[in-house]
Amino acid sequence: MKPRDQEWDVAVIGAGMGGGTVGHALAEQGYRVLFIERGASEFGRRPSPSSQPDDPDDRLRDGRWPTKITSSVDGVTRRFFAPMGCGVGGSTLLYPAALERFRRSDFHPTEEDRPGVASWPISYDRFLPYYERAERLYRVRGTPDPLDADDDGRALLEPWPLNAIDSNLFELLKGRGLHPYQSHLAAKGVERCDLCPGRVCHRSCKNDSRSICVEPVANNGRCEVLDHCEVTRLEADRKAVRSVLCTRKGRELRIRAKVVILSAGAYMSPKLLLASRNEFWPRGVGNDRDQVGRHIMFHLMSLVAIWPSRKFKDASPSKSIGLRDFYSHEGHRLGLLQSMGVAAGYGNIVYAMRNNLELSRLRGNRLAWHLLRVPAFAASRVLGRAAVFAAVIEDLPYPENRVVLDPGEPSGIRVEYRVSDELRRRDRLFRDLLKRRLKGVRSMFLNRELALNYGHPCGSCRSGTDPATSVVDPSNRVHGLANLYIVDGSFMPSSAGANPGLTIAANAIRVGDIIHRRLAAAERVEPAFAVA
Repeated sequence: MKPRDQEWDVAVIGAGMGGGTVGHALAEQGYRVLFIERGASEFGRRPSPSSQPDDPDDRLRDGRWPTKITSSVDGVTRRFFAPMGCGVGGSTLLYPAALERFRRSDFHPTEEDRPGVASWPISYDRFLPYYERAERLYRVRGTPDPLDADDDGRALLEPWPLNAIDSNLFELLKGRGLHPYQSHLAAKGVERCDLCPGRVCHRSCKNDSRSICVEPVANNGRCEVLDHCEVTRLEADRKAVRSVLCTRKGRELRIRAKVVILSAGAYMSPKLLLASRNEFWPRGVGNDRDQVGRHIMFHLMSLVAIWPSRKFKDASPSKSIGLRDFYSHEGHRLGLLQSMGVAAGYGNIVYAMRNNLELSRLRGNRLAWHLLRVPAFAASRVLGRAAVFAAVIEDLPYPENRVVLDPGEPSGIRVEYRVSDELRRRDRLFRDLLKRRLKGVRSMFLNRELALNYGHPCGSCRSGTDPATSVVDPSNRVHGLANLYIVDGSFMPSSAGANPGLTIAANAIRVGDIIHRRLAAAERVEPAFAVA
């Protein structure tokens, strides 16, 4: 039977971290699950000789988002390829497998800590078991964070041993009074594994949602994957979503399910809701109060090169060290510092310089772009085996920062964003603190200007108890609709100062449990179709 010819228990739009995890959880409970994915389910091992980096089809074959995102930041418009995945696995296809918990204070901020930021509608203690389940599911390995009391005694898998350069850096940081730990990574620890940052893993050593969640349950007679399928709108009345309208290979499909779960990401989930306007939802599905798309957040990303205390000719740094000494400071929220698993070589220096140039007054000067290669080459010779560390600095939710529909743009959306003064101050504070703590250690910031991490969008369909200021309720069900849930990073009320992947996965497991209870209760009340 073809997917469009039957009614599914659950239709999951997007098979990334949120969608893949919740689909897996419900499939394990015996529900008929259909994964609807815009991208591919299989990927080429290497780009073809004729591939073009800007060609949408080539990008989809590599598991990358096919079209450029448009942002207007402080009135300056840019079009760029955001570092997002597209295909079964979503952005976990490209992620470097860092799965870190948020802290208790992220769920329960104080007015002194983060003025105006509301608490999450679920407590940290209630969320904690889902963190544990997500860590077991994705087989997270690492060592506890010595600065987090809630991190003590966690059942993380044993990390692989540090290599020579990482051991040196680890002891160097400890010698400066810092508290490094081995990063929490979803990986099998295969020999010579570099976690395939920015690309699809073909050795199955990186635990992405494709290999961990979707593939084990797909095509088992009850679950299927509908790839290369773009959802264009949700058909909803005032009570529920009645069907999902899609296009696949030039044909229109209408899919029906008891429950629809949206997990297209913090850019595309609001786009789909806003594009699904009708007489019942004139502003877009779930958008009675004009909240869809608002409060979008990005982490700041500061890159810093840190030299080990002695030269290493053969070893290269791995993504193995994290520390949270700067997670907060005297009432200011900062974030996590983690190694990226790359040396400060020529390619990474060029990348950092290009980001700086893109934000400068010379961004339109073609000669300046070509001349970047000279200082980048010189810097790479000087830097040698320096390891690149990245800061994940928290962004706060502001209603004016939002995703809006714009049919004239490549992805059909535009991100409107204003950099707040307090964010600039916290970026400067982090840099000053790090410089002071690393005094006597060779280090250098690789990006001079403030840089938003467009690979960590969240908050554009935030959860809360009040429909006037949120899109989904504490169970992640869209306000006013009985059977529509959102489980990607857009649900997050705040961004915290750590990678969002584990929190998205844990929340998806939580929502899967809620949907299971509601569907089971509906079946007990009425054997025929009913929505929770």
